[in-house]
Amino acid sequence: MNGSRLPNEGRVVCLRPRSEALKGNRLNDPLIRDLMVWLPPSYDQELERKYPVLFYLSGFTGRGRMALNDNPWAPGMDRRIEALLRQGYAEEAILVFPDCFTRLGGSQYVNSSYLGSYEDYLICELVPLVDKKFRTKGDGHRGLFGKSSGGFGALRLGMVYPDIFSAIASHAGDISFELCYLPDFPKAARGLSRAGGFDAFLKDFEAQEKKTSDQIHTLNICAMAAAYSPFEDGSGFD
Repeated sequence: MNGSRLPNEGRVVCLRPRSEALKGNRLNDPLIRDLMVWLPPSYDQELERKYPVLFYLSGFTGRGRMALNDNPWAPGMDRRIEALLRQGYAEEAILVFPDCFTRLGGSQYVNSSYLGSYEDYLICELVPLVDKKFRTKGDGHRGLFGKSSGGFGALRLGMVYPDIFSAIASHAGDISFELCYLPDFPKAARGLSRAGGFDAFLKDFEAQEKKTSDQIHTLNICAMAAAYSPFEDGSGFD
């Protein structure tokens, strides 16, 4: 695989760590997840060099691996960063693509008694793991960025952990909750009523091969409620 790479191409590696932070999550979401890491073109040649690290947080219903998918008109993020490097618009860095997906479509990158401790997963497990496995510059040279729910995660975690993340970028991040979520509450109420409650809705949603936009709206509100207003004992959410 290395022999087929062009000189200005990086490479992607996949780690599969087992999480302690996600143990016992109510949705029985997996503890072992793909952690995709893009290493810059010089990584395998300049063996004494250390690199800054950028963590990318996916939007709702997304996971890290998806950022590396591409088609002829929409190259993956690895190809985009390689193009920026060739044009002189970026400097080399290690890119990390976590998987914080849940059965409800996402975690908002917070600790929730219902969804699981995704904030701890990122901060306490993945950040140290990347520093251990790769030649990173460590604190003072770490950034966090994302879109939509990932943009919210980048803003919040960047403010809560300024000692860990020195730079953040939010692309259309979820803010002004009364504006971005409130319009979906009537749709979610109808969806849950038609299905006969949350449990019945989730079972039907997962059984459908093709999801409808109304189902996604309902799922979105359920996921946000599970992230932001779970019961203290984790048995449900408001």
